[in-house]
Amino acid sequence: MLEKSNTSKKIFSTNKAWRIFINGGEDELDSKTFVAKLQDIANNYKTVYMWGTFGAPVTESLIAQKAKQYPSWYTASRQAHFLSLIGKGYFAFDCVNLIKAVLWGWCGDASKTYGGAVYASNGVPDIDADTMIQRCKDVSTNFTNIIPGEAVWCPGHIGVYIGD
Repeated sequence: MLEKSNTSKKIFSTNKAWRIFINGGEDELDSKTFVAKLQDIANNYKTVYMWGTFGAPVTESLIAQKAKQYPSWYTASRQAHFLSLIGKGYFAFDCVNLIKAVLWGWCGDASKTYGGAVYASNGVPDIDADTMIQRCKDVSTNFTNIIPGEAVWCPGHIGVYIGD
């Protein structure tokens, strides 16, 4: 249930599971498994925040493509930084696309365009952070009982609480 609030940060619970659709049927990725996948990415892969990316290896063509798509964000200094990461095993994500990459099957395969993720697969649509929170159940501004696996949101950005 969405609660109206004067604050911008919200969390949600989806009955402790992320719902995805596999092979024509509904399946669940429980919060514990989802958090473990996120922690695996954080602990075992070199990652960088690049707007509009969902797990692609950092390449010159990716940087050029995203700079053309989002020219005001991909400044010359950011592009220079990203270019310095080429060939060093970095994967690029932004906030909402890290969530979607996991739900789309990201596996860290540097030989694949999106690190193994398959765009808009598993019944998970390509939506932005604000649309994602709108589709969530039990949205609240009360962080007292937040549990790992719940989304944390502010306008334009979303992440996942993984615990203390």
